[in-house]
Amino acid sequence: MTNSSLNYSASNVKVPTGIPGLDEMCGGGVFESSTTLITGPSGTGKTTFCMHFVKEGLKNGERALFISFEESRAQLLRDAMVFSWGLEEYEQKGLLTFVCKYPEGAFLDEHLSEFKKILKTFKPKRLVIDSISSLQSSFTEKELGKFSKKILSLLKEEGITSFLTTATVGLMSTEMLSESHLSIFTDNILLLKYVETGGALSTVVSVIKTRGSHHDNKLRTYEITPDGVVLGGALSAYEGIMAGATRKVGPTTQETLKEEFVRTLGPMGEIEFYKLARKTLSRKGITKYIDSLLSDGILKKAKAKKFKENCVSILMEDHAEPFIATGGE
Repeated sequence: MTNSSLNYSASNVKVPTGIPGLDEMCGGGVFESSTTLITGPSGTGKTTFCMHFVKEGLKNGERALFISFEESRAQLLRDAMVFSWGLEEYEQKGLLTFVCKYPEGAFLDEHLSEFKKILKTFKPKRLVIDSISSLQSSFTEKELGKFSKKILSLLKEEGITSFLTTATVGLMSTEMLSESHLSIFTDNILLLKYVETGGALSTVVSVIKTRGSHHDNKLRTYEITPDGVVLGGALSAYEGIMAGATRKVGPTTQETLKEEFVRTLGPMGEIEFYKLARKTLSRKGITKYIDSLLSDGILKKAKAKKFKENCVSILMEDHAEPFIATGGE
């Protein structure tokens, strides 16, 4: 009879994801040997989130295995070049290995057998599977359920921290294609989603689940920049986002900051706000700007202090550091 005992260990050590702000959302990072599921529609940056996770381990000397059922090694390396992460150098040093295969190229048990051999010889500390939902067109839900359970159990037994991706049904949907066999087995779930706010399409991330740890339940905007994923503020001024019926119910952080600039600096405040917004609206950037007003004699010490306190308070309410903002209206 096969041993069916759940005998893998559970670490209390948290490891960083490599995305500033996301660790705070997850209560200080993800547990070592845990599995994180990233789900969202095409184009929301699921693979980029995974690359951040891999790069964070590589720069700390950890080995990483990147399994892709959707993109070739050459394409993954080309996409990573945009961020100047030098993944090919880590590959040459023997710290990174890519396994890129067509899902239908083998049976699931054959895929699993190959992965076991690689884990045994390469011994990675971090692993990515991108994406599980690519297997759905070739295999049944039942087969995928067994495969997912086997591979996730294997990763936990080996003490490997992993990121998996899966696609949602539609661009604005939150329904996972492979929900039944993944959401139960994974420790953490990150949802990436398109939302429409102010007549523009934005992307938000939400931490749906973190097993054994607290997490931030706010929806936070993010952008994919030349530096990778950069998190912004929470969409506190909107509701109905998850249901696909977004409604504005209050002022945004950007609007509240603009009001504070106008209140303190008068009519020129709006112009100054948008000039600063084109560069940064981070706490550090705003503090530096107000200090320059003080040193130039534009604001007196007491007024500059109050202005700074109010701006920092607005950002702190949103935990927005840095805060992503666009230019003028």
